Amino acid sequence: TRHVSITNPTKKMVLVTAIANPKRLKPYLPKDLIALYMYEDHYAFGKSELEEIIAKHNATSLLVTSKDAVKMENFGLPLSLLELDLHVKPRIIQSVQDYITSHTYM
Repeated sequence: TRHVSITNPTKKMVLVTAIANPKRLKPYLPKDLIALYMYEDHYAFGKSELEEIIAKHNATSLLVTSKDAVKMENFGLPLSLLELDLHVKPRIIQSVQDYITSHTYM
């Protein structure tokens, strides 16, 4: 199962992301986002373009993934972090480990 949380949420967030297949985020986004900017994977953000996005929407923060936050952390802009965690049931992990062990030839 996927668990999603937001660190440092604000009232007027704009999603800005440059990850592969950003549409997969949509079911996990808060309903009150004021805008979405989805760039191609590995896009290099510029500080001035992000400042323009904030100003255009009068945003209180940019909502970003941890992958995108790394590219922006030195800009000094207000960031809200969309944290995506995947939880796998222990029995599934054990089944995979058992399968690997039973098929290892050494």
